[in-house]
Amino acid sequence: GVALHEIVLEPAKFAGRVDPPPINPKTTKPYGRETQAWRDYAAERPGRLILTRYEVEMVGAMRTKIMAHPDAGVIFDKGNGAKFEVCIVWDCPITGLRCKGRVDVWIPRDGKSVIRADLKSTRCAEWRAFGRSIVDYGYHTQDAFYELGCQALGFSSRGYLIPIETEAPYELQIAPIEDDTLEAGRKNVRRWLGMVKHGLDLLAELHVFGF
Repeated sequence: GVALHEIVLEPAKFAGRVDPPPINPKTTKPYGRETQAWRDYAAERPGRLILTRYEVEMVGAMRTKIMAHPDAGVIFDKGNGAKFEVCIVWDCPITGLRCKGRVDVWIPRDGKSVIRADLKSTRCAEWRAFGRSIVDYGYHTQDAFYELGCQALGFSSRGYLIPIETEAPYELQIAPIEDDTLEAGRKNVRRWLGMVKHGLDLLAELHVFGF
């Protein structure tokens, strides 16, 4: 997932951050990611992406597929005004908490209108199958959180998910999260922000009493 994001959104950064994997001298093949040899090798290279040749070729092919797609290619084209890895910071209108999010793609539209897009790697991009991943991984809550941030900053926005399969032919889809699912995400965001605010208030009270 990290490698895909970088090769699509920050290709120059990706090219300078990739290292080959450690090689087992007995087999002349890479050690497995679950081995201690791999973990030690990775620990010596903090901040680096350790990828096999196959993995580099795979994410490269995924990027090619995305940029060749008639709609996805437009979304990820900087010539259309798209900005990548955009950090947004806002004060929550519900709790007053300072919040922060990082949007994969931010496309300005008319005045205070934007399109948000998030790239996701998946085993199956067919929308009915991917719908399970939306809930399992909380993508609807993430989208609702970003939506709240845009609203607080004065932007109307629409979020889109772009799932792409990790096996050839790397099928992909582009679609917004369904309204009922997004509303469930909004409820989660409001509830979790309320819990954080309540916890911080309790800590402040304990501090007053010397705890």
